[in-house]
Amino acid sequence: TLSFYKSNKTPTPQQHHHHQQQKHSTKKNPSCKEEAIHQQQQEEEKQQPKKASSLDQEIESFVSKEGYGEIVSSKPMGSSGWASFRRVEVSDSNVGDFFVKSSSRSAKEMFEGEALGLKAMYACSRGEDGLRIPKVYHYGDYTSGSGSLIIMEYLTLAGRSDDRSLGRAVAK
Repeated sequence: TLSFYKSNKTPTPQQHHHHQQQKHSTKKNPSCKEEAIHQQQQEEEKQQPKKASSLDQEIESFVSKEGYGEIVSSKPMGSSGWASFRRVEVSDSNVGDFFVKSSSRSAKEMFEGEALGLKAMYACSRGEDGLRIPKVYHYGDYTSGSGSLIIMEYLTLAGRSDDRSLGRAVAK
């Protein structure tokens, strides 16, 4: 079949396919030793822990610093055009789950106003009037500078609300 390529004749499709197979089969095949090394490298890569994202690192740092034990689970809960949301469960049974919002923008731009407003409403409400305001535990920029987050109490919202009580609580 190689003679067809050396001459001006056009090879048939079968001859062309045969030539391609021959060409690929002449490539150097890896030795058994090279193959074993390659397989070992793949196994080592599988065993190495995956690198945590900046958000994961920030949450772990907060949980550790505050003495809440370890993170048991961290589940994404969706996103908007400007932030992502997740529910984080920790091993300390004395504290409930956390609701974490994160963004690629700065904390001052994204979460400072929300955090200050929620802290003020939480201080006034305390849940006595039927209005549940989540406690803000932390907000700020990632230590890497690549985003920000706000960590607050996760509220399980269920049932019907009392609009009259809500109006009175907001007016307070």
